[in-house]
Amino acid sequence: MVGTPSGAQAEVVTNGGNAAVAISSIALIGNPTEFGQNNTCGSSLAAGLSCTINVTFTPTQLGPMGAAISITDNTVGSPHNVPLSGVGMTSGPNATLSAASLTFGGIQLVGTTSPALSVRLINYGTTALNLASIAASANFGESDNCGSSLPSGAICTIKVTFTPTAAGNLMGTISVTDNASGSPQTVTLSGTGTTTSYTLTGSCFYAVDPAGNQCTQTQEPTLSPVGQPANTTSVFSCCKWICQS
Repeated sequence: MVGTPSGAQAEVVTNGGNAAVAISSIALIGNPTEFGQNNTCGSSLAAGLSCTINVTFTPTQLGPMGAAISITDNTVGSPHNVPLSGVGMTSGPNATLSAASLTFGGIQLVGTTSPALSVRLINYGTTALNLASIAASANFGESDNCGSSLPSGAICTIKVTFTPTAAGNLMGTISVTDNASGSPQTVTLSGTGTTTSYTLTGSCFYAVDPAGNQCTQTQEPTLSPVGQPANTTSVFSCCKWICQS
């Protein structure tokens, strides 16, 4: 739970050699504010003996966090790091979205649908998140695998597409309505529509490419912004295409 210290977990350090190990330091690295440690190791660990490092986790925010214990000594491979991880949770259901906004890059032809962008919905609550609806506003669409309930600690994916009905900069939202605090949670969406259909012109600058392949212009290149090189479905790289309106 956020703001609550966990029970301690123990890491046992054993000297399996035939001489004492000199320990310079035992420290937390990476995210020391969320984790704490105390140990019984001291500055020297005799041959055949063990000591214990006790680690606690006190999250200050929701979600996964990580750190490491770093043991610096006079043995091969020093410093020795032990990864730490924990997840901050809250009481009841929780709805956390992995992004506050999604922007569809480039320009989308009116009436056509873009490739999907994704945002994750995560329940960092201690109980199930009950979902009433996930909806996209005009000019955007969504599909998801969230179902009607998301268990504690579970993640689902919302895929969003852009299908402009007019030219210009268009804004929208994804709204998630549920039983968590702050419902509905939203993601701001943006994209640019156009009524201009782009064509491509170009020519080969090699008759034969450096690998010895014949240059081909029979494959249809994909669309690209005006004045920018186009991607082409040709397997050869000897043709240069430029988009024009």
